[in-house]
Amino acid sequence: MNKRKVLRKYIQQNEGIRLYVYKDKLGIRTTGIGFNLEREDARQTLIDNKIDADKVLRAPVYSATNPPEKSKFVINERQANTLLDVDLDTFSKNLNVIFPKFDQMTPGRQVAIFDLAYNVGITRFKGFKQFILAVKANNFSHAHMEIINSKYARQLKNRSERNANAILTGKYPVTIIEFANSLEKVQNSPVSSSTSQDDNRERAAGASDSIRREQEQRAQRSRERAAKEQRDSDEREMRNESEKVEGEKIEKNDTDTGYVG
Repeated sequence: MNKRKVLRKYIQQNEGIRLYVYKDKLGIRTTGIGFNLEREDARQTLIDNKIDADKVLRAPVYSATNPPEKSKFVINERQANTLLDVDLDTFSKNLNVIFPKFDQMTPGRQVAIFDLAYNVGITRFKGFKQFILAVKANNFSHAHMEIINSKYARQLKNRSERNANAILTGKYPVTIIEFANSLEKVQNSPVSSSTSQDDNRERAAGASDSIRREQEQRAQRSRERAAKEQRDSDEREMRNESEKVEGEKIEKNDTDTGYVG
C-alpha cells in the first residue's frame, strides 16, 4: 500500500496535474496526470471511466505552463486520479511480465522503473532492450549508464538522472525520499502496528459500553416508573386521607347543629 502511495506521489510530482489538454515535452497531447491522449486506447479508457471522450479529445490544446480559465477544463481532479490508477494497474501487469522478479526489487528501483515506463509509454519502454537485460541480470550500474546515455535522458535530464540514480543505489528518487520515509515511520510505529488490535478492542469495548448503557437506561426507566407509581400512590393516599378528614369535619358540624344523617 505504501509503495503505491509513494508511486502516485512521485508520478504526480513529475507529471503535475492539469485538468485541461496540453502538450507534454515530447509534443504529445495529454491531460490529467500525464494521461496520453494519442495512444490507441485513449478514447475507450475515457469512456470506460465515464469521462466525456468527445469533449476531451476535441478540446483545444493549451500551454502546460499557462493554464486556461476553469471553464476550459475537460476533467476534474477525481477523474485525473482515476485515469492514473487505471494506468498504474496496467503498467504494473506489464512490468511484472517484462521483469518476472519485479516485486523482489527494492521499492526505490520499482518506483524509478515504473516512472520511466509511465513517462515514455510501455511500447517505447520495451525498446530499452539493453537496459532491460541489465536490470534482469541485476547489473544496475550498467542499467544506470543505459539511462544516462539514452535519448530519454537528453529530453528529460533531471527526471532521468533521478531515476537512474535510484536504479543504481536501490534507494528512492531524491525528491520522494522524505515522503516515503514518513510513511514508513507511521507504518513501523508502535501505535500503527497495534492499530488493528486496538481497533478490535475498542469495538469490543464500544459494544460492551453500548449494552451496559442500554441496561442502565432500562433500569433507570424502571426506577422512574416505580417512583412515579409510588408518588401517584402517595398522592391518592393523601387525597383519600384528606377526603376522610373533611368528611369527619362535615359529620361533626352536622352533629353540632342538630342535623343528623
